[in-house]
Amino acid sequence: AMYYHRGYAIHGAYWHRKFGTPVSHGCVNVAVDHAEWLFDWASVGTPVVIHQGVEELANDE
Repeated sequence: AMYYHRGYAIHGAYWHRKFGTPVSHGCVNVAVDHAEWLFDWASVGTPVVIHQGVEELANDE
């Protein structure tokens, strides 16, 4: 898992294939092979920009 805000993270999800559809409360679910690629590619401190749901994150601070 790659955390980007408090308990919210980008992580692999093997339990569903509904990517692009909201299925969590803030985490970004991706296919496991995509999560592995992202983990290998990104270094610690890589900026994460969320384009939808920003209002909820802003209200959570």
